[in-house]
Amino acid sequence: MRKTTLLLCSILFFQLQPTYGEPNKLTPSAPKRQEITGYKENQFIIPKYQFKNGQTLDNLRIHYITAGIPQKNNQGEIKNAVLFLHWTGGSGSDLFEHFKKALLAPGKPFDANNYYLIFPDNIGQGQSSKPSDGLRMKFPQYTYQDMVELQHQLVSSHLKITHLKMIVGTSMGGMHSWLWSELYPEFMDGIMPIVCLPRKIDGRNLLWRQIVINSIKNDPSWENGNYTNQPYGVQAIWPLVAMMVDGVPHLQHTISNTREATDYIHSAVKQSTKKDANDIIYIMAASRDYDPEPLLSTIKTKVFALDFTDDALDSPEFNRMPELMRQVKQGQWVLQKGSPTSHGHFTLLYPELWSKQAERFTSWVNQNN
Repeated sequence: MRKTTLLLCSILFFQLQPTYGEPNKLTPSAPKRQEITGYKENQFIIPKYQFKNGQTLDNLRIHYITAGIPQKNNQGEIKNAVLFLHWTGGSGSDLFEHFKKALLAPGKPFDANNYYLIFPDNIGQGQSSKPSDGLRMKFPQYTYQDMVELQHQLVSSHLKITHLKMIVGTSMGGMHSWLWSELYPEFMDGIMPIVCLPRKIDGRNLLWRQIVINSIKNDPSWENGNYTNQPYGVQAIWPLVAMMVDGVPHLQHTISNTREATDYIHSAVKQSTKKDANDIIYIMAASRDYDPEPLLSTIKTKVFALDFTDDALDSPEFNRMPELMRQVKQGQWVLQKGSPTSHGHFTLLYPELWSKQAERFTSWVNQNN
């Protein structure tokens, strides 16, 4: 069980594939069973995109998955779309695979027979445009607001959806859902941010990000991003990455001696060899413009926030969540207790542990609709 959990955390956190010298090349998807109705993969190409800082990128690519059955109103507008937003370094494909059994299958909270489901890969991750496509550190310095703007363009301009039923966001995706509720307040009926806080990143989360970035940049083999082989700094820091997204009670329960601790470290280091250093730097730094707190009182949509007590990365116990949620006009906050069998921050990858909360969210959003 311990090795399985670490493998999930290591593989899924920053699942980024380097493709040096091949800009904008779409990485083939691994074959997967497509049990969910209406499953499709596609890409949205923006011929020239300008980022918030003025930098531009030609042929920006956003890869995405859609599933389910779109339902339309009398005006021909899709009325049952749900947008799912992934965590730092994840992808829409990761999210789809982890959610399909517990959340998307018939009779589940986001039953694909009842909703039109959208799973994008954010810029810098998955099969969307990213530094490792070839530009390396010359890739535009994107931020969370750029990422949300691109999600909005995918939904509104490309998919022609004028209103979302719901947004479900995990970790980084949860932070994006908070931004959606402020930047596009009339665009959705409800958001479900999971394991994230509606305030600027600080404390352990900020320290963790900067430690990872510095570990890579201070490694001489990084060569200002122009390396041939992945810098050792990635391997050196990866056990910390894995530990911080795991659960405190879970680690206490599963690692009881030096051999088990050493095995954990070795497994993390082994998985780090599949990561790209520049991609990691970019996505870790992208949160620098995130701070929804000043505008919480302007949110019009329903907000169902979910956190876990064993989250060591973004602990809700020290970040005034009750006070912050009181500023949201239609807000509910659930703090679910962790256990030795949950997984801290990455309990988000085990929706069977919180599917009842997803049921509460969908029922609430559908009231009087």
